[in-house]
Amino acid sequence: MVFVYGTLKRGGKFSSLLADAECLGELCTPRRYRLFDLGPWPVAMPPGAGQRKGTALHGEVVRVDRRILARLDRLEGSAYRRERLSTPWGPAWIYLSRHFSPTSQSSSAVRGAPKNKTSRRGRMLPHGVWPPGSRTSNRKAGVCS
Repeated sequence: MVFVYGTLKRGGKFSSLLADAECLGELCTPRRYRLFDLGPWPVAMPPGAGQRKGTALHGEVVRVDRRILARLDRLEGSAYRRERLSTPWGPAWIYLSRHFSPTSQSSSAVRGAPKNKTSRRGRMLPHGVWPPGSRTSNRKAGVCS
């Protein structure tokens, strides 16, 4: 299983990669991440040094087979690492950034952003929802607080 919080969610730019997978439901994670909006996609990471809590991420848990997981690994590339996340359906993978720094001038190290264009800094999303302003229903999982 995999937890998706950005372009892989239903209706997202890369959701077609999960066309053969089963969406088990929506989930709000524990408050232990930071989410940044890089424009075309979000990036999640653990809280910074010295921070005890982060924010809860809103997303979906999807049952995937090894073939789909390999496809997702290729999409995310070396810019992301997988970490285990407990969900009501069992353990799932979540992709977290390896390289993004919210204080860097460029996000080009993250998922192949064009190096010939100026990339803006990521804007932190304190409510853990991407794209900003979208709503989640939390129908099948705990409600975020």
